[in-house]
Amino acid sequence: MKWILYISLCCIVSQYALAQTPKVDSLRRIILSSPNDSVRLKSILLLCEQISSIPPDTLYQYASRAKTLAQKSDNKQDNLWSEYYIASALSLKGNRDTAMQILNANYNAAQNLINNPKIGNYYSFLKGKFLMKDGKRIEAMQLFYKVLGKSESNKDTFTTIVAQTSIGWVYMELDQNREALNWFFKAIKQGSPHWFTKYSIVFSNIAATYNSIHKNDSAEIFINKALYYLSQTPNLVGRANALAIQSGIFSETGRIPLAEKSMNEALTIRRQIGDPFYIVSDIAELGNFYALHGPYQKGINLCKEGIEMATHFNIQSKLPILYNALANNYKASGDYLQYGKTIQRLLEIKDSTFTQKTSEALATLQAKYDVQKNENTILQQGFQLNQSRYRLFASLIFSIVIIASGFFLFRSYRRRQALKMELLQKEEKRIAENEVLLAREAERKRIAADLHDSLGAYASSIAVNVKQLEAQTVSIANRPIIEELKNNSQEVVSQLRNTIWALKKDALPLTAVSDRIKSFIQHLQKSYSTTSINVIENIEVDFILSPSHAYHLFRIAQEAINNALKHSAATEIIIIIKSMANLWEITISDDGAGIGESSVSGNGMINMRERSNEVECTIQWIQLNPSGTCVVISKANPELSLHL
Repeated sequence: MKWILYISLCCIVSQYALAQTPKVDSLRRIILSSPNDSVRLKSILLLCEQISSIPPDTLYQYASRAKTLAQKSDNKQDNLWSEYYIASALSLKGNRDTAMQILNANYNAAQNLINNPKIGNYYSFLKGKFLMKDGKRIEAMQLFYKVLGKSESNKDTFTTIVAQTSIGWVYMELDQNREALNWFFKAIKQGSPHWFTKYSIVFSNIAATYNSIHKNDSAEIFINKALYYLSQTPNLVGRANALAIQSGIFSETGRIPLAEKSMNEALTIRRQIGDPFYIVSDIAELGNFYALHGPYQKGINLCKEGIEMATHFNIQSKLPILYNALANNYKASGDYLQYGKTIQRLLEIKDSTFTQKTSEALATLQAKYDVQKNENTILQQGFQLNQSRYRLFASLIFSIVIIASGFFLFRSYRRRQALKMELLQKEEKRIAENEVLLAREAERKRIAADLHDSLGAYASSIAVNVKQLEAQTVSIANRPIIEELKNNSQEVVSQLRNTIWALKKDALPLTAVSDRIKSFIQHLQKSYSTTSINVIENIEVDFILSPSHAYHLFRIAQEAINNALKHSAATEIIIIIKSMANLWEITISDDGAGIGESSVSGNGMINMRERSNEVECTIQWIQLNPSGTCVVISKANPELSLHL
C-alpha cells in the first residue's frame, strides 16, 4: 500500500501556512523576534525538522532563508542542512528533477562530513526515496544496506531502525510481505518507546502490510501502536496517514462508523497542515465513502467544498475525481436530475482536459512538421545536387537507427533478465533457508528419539539393576555406594526425560513449562517434607515458546527451586507463574536465610544468567525483608520479540 505520496501541484497562500503545532508556533516566534542571525539560523533549521507538520511551500521558504544565513556566516554544515530541506520541499511540491540535482550536487560533501554522519545518512535516505519512486528498487536497497552497515558499526540505534524499516519498505513494494515483515520486526527489536516516538512509521508499515494480506486483527494491533506513538509527538503527516490506514482496516472489517471517524480525523489534520492538494485528495476519498455508506447529503456538501477548493487553487487533476464522487452521491440519494447534470459537467471537464492536451499535442506536431518541412526542402535540394550520395547517406542513417534501437532493446532485455535472475536467486535462497530449518527440526526430533530409544533404555536399565542390587544382602560399607548409584541413576533418568520433553516438540506453550515445574515439585516434595511448596498459576495469555526457550526456562526455575531447598533452610516456597498481554513472569520466593555475595557469583547463578540470555528474558535476585529470597524471571512485550 502506498499511503504516502508526496506530490504538491499548487502554490499555497499564506493563510494556509499558519499554525500547525505548538512547537512550530514557538519556533516561528523566535525566528521573528530574534535579532541574532546565529540564533535565527538554528531556529529555522529546528523548524525545518518539523517537515511532517508544515506545508512544502512553507518548508521551502524557511529552508531558503536558512541557506542565505548559512552562506553569510560560511557555515558549511548548516548550508548542507538547508540544501537538504530545500530538496525535500521541492520533492514534496512535485519538482523532483530539481530536487535530485540539488541532492547530487551536495551528496558527496554530506557523506564526507565525518564529524556529523547524521547529515550523510539523511541525504542517503532521501536519495533512496527518489530511487524507489523511479522504480530502481535494487539500487535503493543497496543504498539502504550501506547505511545499515555504517549505522551498526557506529552503534547508531536510530539510523539502524530507519535503515531496517527502509529495507522492509523495498520488500513491501516488491510484494514480498514475509521479508518485509521480517525487517520491520528487526527494526522494532532494535528500538524502544523513545525511538518509536520519533519514528512510528515502522508500525504503520506493518499494519499496511498485514492489511494487504487480509490479516486485519494484526493490522489493527499495529496501527493502534503507530497512533499511540504519534500521539506523543506533533507528526501531523504521519498521524493523517496512519488514520487513513486505520480507516481502510475498519472498512474492510465492516466497521463503517469507525471508518468514517478515522477518515474525518485525517481530513481535520490535513486542514490543520494546510496543503490544499492533500485536503482535496482526502475530501474525494471521504466523498466516495459517503456515496457507498451514506449519509449522501453530507457527501454532496463535502464534494462541493472540494470542487470549490480545487477550482480556487487550480488543482485540475482532482476535479474529475471530485465530480465523480459528487455524481455517485446524487445517484445514491435518488436525485437523478442533479446526477445527470453532474455527469454532464464531468464529461465537459474530461473533454476540456482532452481538448487542451490535444491542442498542445497538435501544436507540438505542427512545430515538428514545420521543422521537418524545412529539413525536407534542404534535403530535396541535396537530392537534386547528388541523388546517389543522398541515398547512401539516408541508408547509413537508417542503419545506425536500427543498430541503436537494437542495442537499447537488447540492453533493456538484459536488465530485465538480470532483475528476474536476482529475484529468482533470492527466492531460491529463501527456499534453501526454509529447507535448512526443516532439516534442523527433523534432526532435533531424531536426536530426541535416539535419546529415548538408546540412552533412555540404558538409564532405565541401570536404575532397575541398582534396585535389584539394593534388594540383595550388601555389606554396611557398600551401602553408601549403592545409595549413591541409586540417586545418580534416578537423576540421569529424570534429566534425560526433561531434555526429551523439550526436544520432541515443535513448540511449547507457557502452560507446558508450568506443568513441568509442578511435576518436578511433586517429585521433590517427598524428599523435603518439612518444606511447604505451593504453586500459583495465573496464565491469561498462553505464549508459545521454542523448544530451546522452554527447556532453558524450565532449567532456570529448577535451579532456583533447588537453591531454595538446599541452601536457604526455608520452611515455605511459593512459585507464581503468570502472564498477560505484554508480559510473562515466574517468581520463586522463600522465607529462608537470604542470598549472600558468594551465592551471587556461584556457578549455579552464572548458569541461570546464561540461560536467561538464551531465552532473551531478564532475571533478578531480590533480598526479602526480614528474610528470604525472591527470584524473578520475566519477559516484556513477548509478542514483538518471540519468533519460532
